[in-house]
Amino acid sequence: MRYRRADAAGGIFFTVNLAERRTDVLVRHIGYIHFNPVKHGWVTLPVDWPHSTLHSKIERGMAASNWGGEMGDRVDGYGGR
Repeated sequence: MRYRRADAAGGIFFTVNLAERRTDVLVRHIGYIHFNPVKHGWVTLPVDWPHSTLHSKIERGMAASNWGGEMGDRVDGYGGR
């Protein structure tokens, strides 16, 4: 995995180009992002978060309408609780 160092006004941070990585890793990162509102207790299901790109993926048939619902209280797959 290659990281790129970037200097910004707020300090130094590192970025990674996810497009260079394997598809399964990219899908897992996107899943993590979609599940974050549930992990932090803001919603019960990922589809309940109105600002999620998950809605467009469901509309295009790229995700099931109940995506993340089968995980129930088991949040450990996306960063633990």
